Amino acid sequence: MWRKVGGFVLISFFCFFVQTGCTFFNSNSNAENINSKTVESDNTPSEIPVIVTAAKLKKGDLVRQIKTEGVVVCREIFSIKAKVSGRVVDGVFENGKEVKKGDLLVSIDDRKYRLEMMQAESKLNKAIATLAVEEVSLKKKSKKSEEFLKKLKKLENEYKTEKIDFDTYIEKGFELRKEAAKKGLIRSSIVMERTGIASARYSLEQAKINLEYCHIKAPFEGITANCEVFKGKEVQVGDHLLDLLNKDSFRVKASIIESELKFLKKGKGVEVRFEAFPNKVFKGYIDEINPVIDEKTRTADAYIALKNAKNIYQGLYANVYIDTERIKNKFIVPNSAVLTREGRTLIFVVDETNHAKWVYVKVVGKNDFYSAIENASDYTTIKEGDLVIVSNNLTLGHGSLVEVKKVIN
Repeated sequence: MWRKVGGFVLISFFCFFVQTGCTFFNSNSNAENINSKTVESDNTPSEIPVIVTAAKLKKGDLVRQIKTEGVVVCREIFSIKAKVSGRVVDGVFENGKEVKKGDLLVSIDDRKYRLEMMQAESKLNKAIATLAVEEVSLKKKSKKSEEFLKKLKKLENEYKTEKIDFDTYIEKGFELRKEAAKKGLIRSSIVMERTGIASARYSLEQAKINLEYCHIKAPFEGITANCEVFKGKEVQVGDHLLDLLNKDSFRVKASIIESELKFLKKGKGVEVRFEAFPNKVFKGYIDEINPVIDEKTRTADAYIALKNAKNIYQGLYANVYIDTERIKNKFIVPNSAVLTREGRTLIFVVDETNHAKWVYVKVVGKNDFYSAIENASDYTTIKEGDLVIVSNNLTLGHGSLVEVKKVIN
């Protein structure tokens, strides 16, 4: 019987130790799991900042504007056509060439026209010689006729001694003889018909004009356009050669609807933006207002002069912003900085710990690009120098970690 009892005891002790060992093992395993979870919790990554662009808050004036469309026009275009025929020997043969006043634009071979001028001069000299013979044969040697001959002789001496040029000699000589004819000292028929002096004088003047037409010079500083000429081209009278655009006469022609004409005033400031230069703003002012309203469009044309009109072209499409009202001494921010949450207007400001903090504001005015704002309450305020977030702010929350990559003015 004791054997049976002893065996039972041994079996009981064995079961006790097995159970105790399992419990101890499970405890150690749970402890390791807890420690493992603790380590994993300690290695959780930190919050990732949102990359943003910010603007320094400052006060200024907000200009309200009306927006319209316009196109660049040139108010002064010199269309150059040939006034004599001949072969082109020199000039400007390209579009977009900037020239100064007096620069040569087109030169046509002038040898033919120089010869014509020499022939006209010879014809006039012959007429003068014929007239001189008639003057010597004056019937009466009156005192007045002697004075006339002395003046004529003096004029000839001035020309021979080069005190006066040929044109002055011809002009003064013609006036002297015409005056003498009026006084009856010489017959007008002699002056006008027998000597042929009037016809010779006309021929000489025409020859001079034709010679001038051979060399066309720029009447103002400008830029060449619509060039149709080249060296060696034979041109005829009336042929179009090229155009010269006066750079100072470029204007933006904008159509203003009649309900907004009350805002127009000569000299009023204007901003112009071109599709060709999307990142540039051109400053200008209203230079001219057409007082006639188009019956179909109900608009009037305003012409805008630009202060920095470089590299613009006739026909460029433009967006025009005309100043209408100025809101002074307010905080000015880009429109992208202003948000609405639950019906309230706010902006995000970066605090000293690089966290976004929303601040309720009141918008007192805006245009297509900027808003004028002021504090909406005494509990949260904005001040000059604050960094206002202007990009990646749509999903930000109060206290979001941010990283300012760029600060704009």
